[in-house]
Amino acid sequence: MKKRIVKIVSLFMGAILLLSCQDDNESSDTGEFNTAAVITQMEKNELEAAVNEINSAVGNNFGVDTSTSKTVSTEKTFGCMDITSEEDEEGNIGVIIDYGEACELRNGDVVSGRILISYTAEDSEDNDFVIDYTLENYVYNDIVVTGSAQAIYDFENEEGNLVYAHESNFMFTWPDGLEATDNSNYSTETVFESDEETFFNFYNLTTGSGETTFSNGDSYTFQITEPLRSEPRCRYYVSGVVVNTQNSEIVTLDYGDGECDDSAIETDGDGNTTVIDLDDVEEDEGDDTGT
Repeated sequence: MKKRIVKIVSLFMGAILLLSCQDDNESSDTGEFNTAAVITQMEKNELEAAVNEINSAVGNNFGVDTSTSKTVSTEKTFGCMDITSEEDEEGNIGVIIDYGEACELRNGDVVSGRILISYTAEDSEDNDFVIDYTLENYVYNDIVVTGSAQAIYDFENEEGNLVYAHESNFMFTWPDGLEATDNSNYSTETVFESDEETFFNFYNLTTGSGETTFSNGDSYTFQITEPLRSEPRCRYYVSGVVVNTQNSEIVTLDYGDGECDDSAIETDGDGNTTVIDLDDVEEDEGDDTGT
């Protein structure tokens, strides 16, 4: 059972990393928008940072070892987080990530509250593995966050590939009363293949969509209209199309036809196209965030 858990932890963290990179790329992609129509770009960035922290915390900690004796809780401390886990007789495991009243992260952000995680550790005849997590009194830099998420692994679909699906529904409230809902649904299929040169290789195909709506009327959406393909040897997606919107503004980003490069083609709502250097966009974003 422990070997299976370790394997799942590695896969889960890899999938979370992929989603985090995807979120970052989408933020960069929308960086060329005329944002005069929206006034919540800063809050949107804060929202994305909170979601990334939640998903990363779950990916890093949901597989904390339980006691060898079932029904007995174990507790460990990582930085300012207390991690408590408990397994029952049926193999169901609950993990609590407790930030306390004020936990300062390495990047200086402050989090309080708890993340409650549940999953089943025992092997079953099914090829899937389900992880549910909810937030309890969770506050990220004075932003109150509520909601839940679910991650599902199908270890072998009809084509024999690994499929990771992730759905989240979070609500945000800022101190000034501004509110937002953020819903997303991703699915990533890992395709394994072999050839005479490498003997073993794989690539990921990601589909999905998401929407963020603010109480002042601002809205942001994305829709992957052609699967995004990522490969271990390439820093950015090598193909796929994403349609992003900010209120009435529409921008389509095309990652190309499979070449491993650092460019993409951006098309605005009027049909104007621009070749985007993804390295430059990433550097600009880093300067904006002070990193």
